[in-house]
Amino acid sequence: MAELRVKSTGTLKLFESDNTSSVTIASPASLGGDRTVTLPDGDVTLVSGTLANTPAFSAYLGSAQTPSESTYTKVSIDTEYYDTDSAFDKDTNYRFTVPSGGAGNYFFYGKVQYTAVTADSRLMAVFYLNGAAVNQGRSQTSPGGTTDNYAQVSWSVDLSDSDYVELWTYYSGESGTRTFEAGRCTFLGYKLIT
Repeated sequence: MAELRVKSTGTLKLFESDNTSSVTIASPASLGGDRTVTLPDGDVTLVSGTLANTPAFSAYLGSAQTPSESTYTKVSIDTEYYDTDSAFDKDTNYRFTVPSGGAGNYFFYGKVQYTAVTADSRLMAVFYLNGAAVNQGRSQTSPGGTTDNYAQVSWSVDLSDSDYVELWTYYSGESGTRTFEAGRCTFLGYKLIT
């Protein structure tokens, strides 16, 4: 285990447990001078690998979708803005699958919007994990006029390799069929740096 010590000179020294090697971090004598960190000769690893919020994807519904009322329906997110690891399936399953070696903490956001709401109705955006509903966001509209309505949901979760996340929706109270708008239903996610 390493130990960090503050020396009487104002410098910080990081010592190995056996006191055989150390790294000194010192500030210049003048506060107006440049700050320099001097490391010993040889290889020094500050971070193993690259810090990045990847895998990451952002996608949206490219073609309007008309699900049935009072039925849970997967949103067919079929157009990508980006997909860093080709982990989002926009062609068949419309879901993000954690790639091999990608396990960790993730953040997801989903939004579903439908048109011409005319009655007191309820709309939900729901995340499914490995085929089961796990988190939802709701929107409730009141009668009066015609308007668009949307629900959004966000979620932070620890995932393992091969876990998959999907965006589903549910609406009721319309007594009719509504269309989910192309370009206004979105799904995104990325791995958090921890």
